[in-house]
Amino acid sequence: SYRLKKEREKRTIQQLQDESGEYQHTLERKKEIVHQYFQKLYKREEIDEERIREYLGKEQPPIIAEDMKENLNEKIMITELIQAIRTQKNNKTPGPDGLPGEYYKKMEEVLIPVMLDLYNEVMMDVNIPDTWRDVLILLIPKEGT
Repeated sequence: SYRLKKEREKRTIQQLQDESGEYQHTLERKKEIVHQYFQKLYKREEIDEERIREYLGKEQPPIIAEDMKENLNEKIMITELIQAIRTQKNNKTPGPDGLPGEYYKKMEEVLIPVMLDLYNEVMMDVNIPDTWRDVLILLIPKEGT
């Protein structure tokens, strides 16, 4: 329990800098800073529709060849899934399921058939589970702050 507590303390962000440059230490203030940061980051800006029309009038969007379109609508191939799993970088933060890329690599023989069926079912039904839209944001403390 002591080691677990020490490990948790080590991973806890002790302070965050607010917009005025001051460091805040309380949990409540740190939550506010994070909330404000992401609220500002994802704030919708006013859209200048005239500029959009002008841009679309000038630019020719890329044309996707018919064979390419058909390929995009095909079922996912086992080779594509294997490549996606094997090219994941190691030592990265896992997603909401808590499973890192190394787990998928180690267990690919067991997981691939299940994942392939699931992904293809979702692609063909166009019914994406709500949990696939969830996101986990982790703050990574910088040294010396």
